[in-house]
Amino acid sequence: MLEGRARIRSERRVEVDGTAIGAGRLIVATGTKPVVPPIEGLADGPFLPSETVWDLTRVPASLLVLGGGPIGCARLLGKEEPAASEVIAQVFKRDGIELRLGAKAVRVRYPAPDTVRVELDDGSILDAQHLLVAVGPTPVTEGLGLESAGVGRDERGFIRTDERMATSARGVFAAGDVTGRLLFTHAADEMGRIAAGNALRWPMRRRFRAEWTPWVTFTRDIGEDTTVPELTASADGLHWHPAGADAATSPHMHLAGPGTSLREGKRLARERFFTARLADGTLPQPYRCAI
Repeated sequence: MLEGRARIRSERRVEVDGTAIGAGRLIVATGTKPVVPPIEGLADGPFLPSETVWDLTRVPASLLVLGGGPIGCARLLGKEEPAASEVIAQVFKRDGIELRLGAKAVRVRYPAPDTVRVELDDGSILDAQHLLVAVGPTPVTEGLGLESAGVGRDERGFIRTDERMATSARGVFAAGDVTGRLLFTHAADEMGRIAAGNALRWPMRRRFRAEWTPWVTFTRDIGEDTTVPELTASADGLHWHPAGADAATSPHMHLAGPGTSLREGKRLARERFFTARLADGTLPQPYRCAI
């Protein structure tokens, strides 16, 4: 295994940080990254991409979200059935989430610490503590040298493949999000298995069937309705305690120190739940996620 910056020099040759490597077959699985839209002023301050929003150590007092797809939750959840989109819109409104469907952000300002201001194309102004930019993914293909091997891409920059995960270049395969087929972890896993299997044998037999691949769009925390206690942030870090209990007086367990993100706290809570006991010796109770 070599760790470094790779560039394809031909169908049979890859260069990693200046070291040339020959290969009978190549598989490109570089994934995607969040799109940063060209909105005036956006890059002048600390907006949150979908990769880092879960690293926050405090629940924001308010949050603006650009994007109406699975990460951000035109039509809300545009790839789902219209009826599902309507239900989610109703639930969001019921929960106090203001929706501006079809609106376009034209300008972003950061007038003060912990304040972001977004101007929409209708002239309205929205202020919040944080801004989450979740308008979609773009493939990670810059600098790979795909053109050197004759690897074709579509109009969005994703690598074109057939059902056997073969690209337009003989001996070069692609798998996962970089293909733009189905941007799900389980789909990428299947594509990777198929690409590797077909790359190593002839004739190529296995095919990726998108129509056979199920998916679920989570509109609430994936940890909801599971047996993990609630988390509470304090000066000395994260604590957990039974659902519905007073965080100040109920039995609790210190989970992690100051600066621990909520995402890491939840991971630790799930990891330790089945063996941990609270301060009074009782086991944590099931809960509905509150953060």
